[in-house]
Amino acid sequence: MMQRTALAVRCIFMWNRRAKYAVVVNNYGAFLSTLRQYVAVQQPLSIQY
Repeated sequence: MMQRTALAVRCIFMWNRRAKYAVVVNNYGAFLSTLRQYVAVQQPLSIQY
């Protein structure tokens, strides 16, 4: 019984870390796209992504 509880806690902890990592990656992607749009507005023709 204790082993199963420890395993469940470990699984939840791993999923929590993975979810935080996914949130960080999503925030970074949103930041990059915003930066890209800002650069495109500043210099319409010089930088093409």
